Amino acid sequence: SEYGSSVSGGSQNTASGVHSSVSGGNTNTASGVMSSVSGGNSRSATGNFDWAAGSLSEDQ
Repeated sequence: SEYGSSVSGGSQNTASGVHSSVSGGNTNTASGVMSSVSGGNSRSATGNFDWAAGSLSEDQ
């Protein structure tokens, strides 16, 4: 993982950007600078200062 990145839970989540984070869910990716994914399934935040939020129970 890159500097300052974190993954808090879930499975197969990736935080590869600087200061990026994934809080939960499955197969989520946060690869942009300061990007964040809060949850959900197969979500990605690839842009700088990008974010995605979702719940596991919603329709894709």
